[in-house]
Amino acid sequence: MKIFSRALLLYMIFLFSTLVISCTSVKEKKYQVDKYKIGDIGPAGGIIFYTEEFPIRKYYEIAPVGTEIQGPWGLLGKKIGTSTSLGTGQNNTELIIKLLNTNEPDAAAQMCRNLIINGFNDWFLPSLDEVYLMYSNLYLKNIGSFNHMLYWSSSESKTNPLTSVFDFGEVTVNGGKEYPSSRNEKHQVRAIRAFSMNTNIREYQFGERGPAGGWIFFKQKKDMNSWSYLEAAPLETEFSSQWGLEHTTISTARGEWQSKSNTQKIIALLDSIGENGTAAQICDSLVINGYDDWFLPSADALLQIYKNVLVHEVSTSEEKIYWSSTESDYTTSLGLSVLKNNASINPLLKNQNHIVRAIREFY
Repeated sequence: MKIFSRALLLYMIFLFSTLVISCTSVKEKKYQVDKYKIGDIGPAGGIIFYTEEFPIRKYYEIAPVGTEIQGPWGLLGKKIGTSTSLGTGQNNTELIIKLLNTNEPDAAAQMCRNLIINGFNDWFLPSLDEVYLMYSNLYLKNIGSFNHMLYWSSSESKTNPLTSVFDFGEVTVNGGKEYPSSRNEKHQVRAIRAFSMNTNIREYQFGERGPAGGWIFFKQKKDMNSWSYLEAAPLETEFSSQWGLEHTTISTARGEWQSKSNTQKIIALLDSIGENGTAAQICDSLVINGYDDWFLPSADALLQIYKNVLVHEVSTSEEKIYWSSTESDYTTSLGLSVLKNNASINPLLKNQNHIVRAIREFY
């Protein structure tokens, strides 16, 4: 009986120890998923260099050292209106990119925006305050494998056309030093991203890059924690074609969220009569950055594209005309005519060639 009692006691101790270890492991795993601390490896494989707890839990992650690049800032002589504050690097980056010339593809902000690291494409050039946090929270603790060189920020200097850089090679009592530098000088570029763990689904803003590399131009809330988005394809994917279905009535709709059903309806009728090479069909066949779910935008979707995308792209006095998936009558469909400071929806003959900008929907 004593042997049995002792064996039972040992078994109970073993069981309790196993349970404690198991619970501890679960807690540690949950901590790593739900909460990061400075120096941790982030979701994109970079390093967490700053955390915020209020009003939401937010993290800042620096890109891995292998992605560090060198280049100019660009926009020599132009005043942008950027900020130096924490949390403004992403907006600074978008402001810079909208004004960059086509001959400046190696500008620091553009190279950050083009990065895709471990599936994450939401990188940007840090503001001056964000660069300082990289310096104080990582560099001074020998974390991050920084070079002892000047690093670009996305913040303009007070002296135009200079822009602020931060010296990672000089350590003083007050930390590294900020310098104004000519925008055509080449300095180090280390991209960052910001993310929140409050929800599992990221909320995109108008004008941000979408998952397929296009531009977010419209969204609608699905529930407390998620949204539906419309993304316009990148500018370089525009093409020209006819609408098709001349002398045929199909009665497609105008609403932003009816673009996909419009396109499917048009393609079904086109296929039935053997007509090929039209706007809706080409949109449906597009594959951009691995995404193949594109369609022809409705008239109302085109107006949203103009408001949140085209208004920043169209800078000449030459008129650009875009097809929508919304029919007007049996010979015409609606299109968007865009000038530098104006846009209007008008009926256009279906057999005319006009520009097509595909869109996609995602959640």
